Amino acid sequence: MPKSSFFLMMVKILVFVHHTGLLPTLGKIIERLFLLQLNKWLDRNNIIHHNQYGFREGKSCDLAIHHLIETIKIRMPSEHLALVSLDIKSAFDTMNWPVLFKTLESYGFPAFFKNFIYFYPKNRRVFYTNDVLEISRSCSKGCPQGSVIAPTIWNIYINSILINDRPDLHIQAFADDLVLLIGGRTARELENKTNLILAAISDKLEDLELKLSIEKCQAVVYRSIASQKFSKRNSTVLNRKPTFKIKNHSIKAKNMVGLSWVKAHVGIPGNELADQQAELAITSGEKFVIPAPYSHLKGLLKNYIVNKWNEY
Repeated sequence: MPKSSFFLMMVKILVFVHHTGLLPTLGKIIERLFLLQLNKWLDRNNIIHHNQYGFREGKSCDLAIHHLIETIKIRMPSEHLALVSLDIKSAFDTMNWPVLFKTLESYGFPAFFKNFIYFYPKNRRVFYTNDVLEISRSCSKGCPQGSVIAPTIWNIYINSILINDRPDLHIQAFADDLVLLIGGRTARELENKTNLILAAISDKLEDLELKLSIEKCQAVVYRSIASQKFSKRNSTVLNRKPTFKIKNHSIKAKNMVGLSWVKAHVGIPGNELADQQAELAITSGEKFVIPAPYSHLKGLLKNYIVNKWNEY
């Protein structure tokens, strides 16, 4: 039997068991083998965008945050920035299968991969059972939860959102969590650009049969460092929180963040005195050993300081 026919036969067996919520050992093995081949093809053809940090080898949440912070640092000196986090409503549960199959076609997936993924969600049913009755409904959308290959299928599905040719827009994702970073020289420019981009992203998501949970979307505005040199009347200064909109629903900036220099300890009497006392504490006094763990001593000192503060 050809290898492709064997895999398709196995995935049909897997689907039959999977819709009852059970995944046999054989099914797990088949999924894992298929995923290895799928990831090789995706990497070889550079399909998944490099700004997708979820469910990918060599990527992580820490790297996503680091990349975002470094991008902010680079752009913040010369422009205001709007950081917008977008929440996709019931993302994994609303993945549209016909749209998924069209997406596979658009990326030129080989027939073997397309057939496997086509049969994978086919004939699924959702069951609800209690002491009185059992109800089942056919399932025609969603990304199978608990599956080995489901996260990668989701990354393929959402990949088009990350494809961006605008130099003023940085977009990255961690699975279904999206974040946009938009720049503008003036407050009005930032607001207008952000609203246009949000409308475009919303339209792209609708093409994928996905919707935003607007009440969960948030925004933060970063003032440019250069704007601190100008008068408050200058248009480059953010005198108000910009209002961002998605489909006529407003997302107000939660806060406005700026950078400013903080003086060093030198020359400030209070800080100088604190430094002197700290040095005395480690260089003078009677040495003694407390028969208790460091963590216990630290807790006692903390409670003592808090009590003294409350008594003051």
